[in-house]
Amino acid sequence: MKKLFTLLCAVVLVSEVFAQTWDFTAATSFPAGFVTWKLDGQTANSGLSNAAAFNSGGGWIIVAPTGATHYAATTSWFTNLTVPCDRWLVTPQIAVPTGQPNVALVWYGSSLDVDYPDEYEVRISTTDSASTSFGPAVLDIVEPGGSLNVHVLPLASYAGQSIRIAFRDISTNEFVLALTKIQVVNLPSYDLSVKKVETYEHNWLSQAATLSGTIQNLAIDTVTSFTLNYSVNGGAAVSSTVTATLPAMAIGTYTIPGYTAPAEGVYSFQVWASNINGSHADEVLSNDSAKTSGIFFYPQVTGLHKNVLVEEFTGAWCGYCTGGAFAVRDLVAAMPSAIPVAIHDQAGRGATSDLMQIADGVTVSNTFNTGFPSAMIDRVYYIDQQDVALGFYGYKDVNYTNLQLTESQKRILQATPANVSLTDKSYDSTTHQLTVTVNANFLNNLTQGDYRLNLYVTEDSVITSGTGYDQENYYADPQGYMSGQSDLNTLPAVITNDGTAGNWSQNHVLRSMSGGPWGTAAIIPAAPAANATYSNTYTVNIDPLWRKKFVSIIGVVEEYNANTSRRYILNAVEAKLLDVNTGIRETAQLNKLGVYPNPASNMAVVDIDMKHNAMVDISIVNTLGETVSEPNSILLNAGEHSVKMPVGHLADGLYFVKVSIEGNVSTLPLSIAK
Repeated sequence: MKKLFTLLCAVVLVSEVFAQTWDFTAATSFPAGFVTWKLDGQTANSGLSNAAAFNSGGGWIIVAPTGATHYAATTSWFTNLTVPCDRWLVTPQIAVPTGQPNVALVWYGSSLDVDYPDEYEVRISTTDSASTSFGPAVLDIVEPGGSLNVHVLPLASYAGQSIRIAFRDISTNEFVLALTKIQVVNLPSYDLSVKKVETYEHNWLSQAATLSGTIQNLAIDTVTSFTLNYSVNGGAAVSSTVTATLPAMAIGTYTIPGYTAPAEGVYSFQVWASNINGSHADEVLSNDSAKTSGIFFYPQVTGLHKNVLVEEFTGAWCGYCTGGAFAVRDLVAAMPSAIPVAIHDQAGRGATSDLMQIADGVTVSNTFNTGFPSAMIDRVYYIDQQDVALGFYGYKDVNYTNLQLTESQKRILQATPANVSLTDKSYDSTTHQLTVTVNANFLNNLTQGDYRLNLYVTEDSVITSGTGYDQENYYADPQGYMSGQSDLNTLPAVITNDGTAGNWSQNHVLRSMSGGPWGTAAIIPAAPAANATYSNTYTVNIDPLWRKKFVSIIGVVEEYNANTSRRYILNAVEAKLLDVNTGIRETAQLNKLGVYPNPASNMAVVDIDMKHNAMVDISIVNTLGETVSEPNSILLNAGEHSVKMPVGHLADGLYFVKVSIEGNVSTLPLSIAK
């Protein structure tokens, strides 16, 4: 089997050998001894949320977003866009020890916008912290952004001396440079650590599985080759030589494709590295290998109906979230089996910053969120991504939309053991009470797990305006920082959420989770049997202020695990609240189908809400199934439509409106009374 290897940069903390460690990850101010210099005399662009702070003092500040790593940060995005940055962050005095040939400075950096990579120099002073005391740059780094990147500067040539390190931002019109976790360590010569191994928990026997994970060079010397080994259920090792360039402290990803399980069952995999650079043994054996277990392989059976739940983290306060909403819109248009859910989170911006937040949604957000916006596809940890939630770096980067679509398409092809359905649905418009049963029908035997049911309620086309609903939009200036997206640039900086400004409304808003963030436990046994169905009936109070025609209910079967990367959504199904008593078959093409007036005399109007563009055939048939009106064949785009059907020529009595979309047929009763 061929092993694939890719260099990856991310934050991994190394062992602390010396006391000289400065960690900004939870700081609110600079540790004692740090000095900052702002030598460019420029003013930060007012579009920055921290502009005033960047303009004060030495131009470096601690950026402390809620729920995220804190950084030492500066900016090169000035009012004058042509002036280069000249802002210095200088460490306290570092006593470089003697007798430690692999002593090095290790730190982590990032550009906070992947589209605007920041450049900076690293300089050394052997005297004091004045900017004029530093020698020429020993490193020139361009941070690619998107994740924290590890950097190493060997210091053995300064053994016995006291030095200071300066990080000097020299970017022109980029965004924000961020640094964190600066430490002096003594690294081994050879230490290669397999950090993790991942494969999908549920797999078809007919499809080859892929093992993937990360491996880090925790040593000072560059790794050029190593042996990658794996074993299945503790069996014999399968080994292959990997050629790679992995500098000090760098992280790479490995991929072992093509494993085919010989029989149905539960499997475990262990991966480890050896023979560094052909002949060197690993100096630290405790971190050599990683293992994953509880991996199912079972045969693919007929009758599976799979949808994909797309949960997006968003906020009315978040100016980037307009782009996220458009990305989800594009995903659903391209993939009708995707069920969107918008999880709103105030994220510490204030109690009125987003009035669509609910507590259960915030619990999910705090567990998985990687930034606003980001999105989960069935809460699956995809082995080619770094997080469960797929990150968003600006709508001008169309890769976010493509990434969601790609991972959703993968998910449809992956194994899942259960169908989910909604039955016994009723809604009382007087008491505003919904009752519905969520069913999970397992198609395969499972021998272990914590499987749960849930019921979501969402509201589409929310048009309440005012603080907490009106949407921030960072793309408003067509010539500005987020230029290039005309569909967003033409909307105002704060979009009034009333459905009129570019037809803006808050869509797919999560209103309730009857089973809480992690589902209703103790309904499905730990070892569900093939062909068994497990059910739970939920009663939900629907807020009278919600627009009922836009309220959806989503049945979910999910898995709970202490490991958050294994809290999968196994399957989901969606229905409209006001369709629950019609007897209409729920199809992937329709959000809603209705007819009015009923009874009709001269004209009936068929009300259709399409999930995606499709050719629609509409006709009227009598009780014998005979077509009694001229069929109407039209192409309808996604959204709501009203189609008029003349009925004045029909005799009084009972008829049926027949709607056919891509082979799926729905019927509605229609009375004619003149």
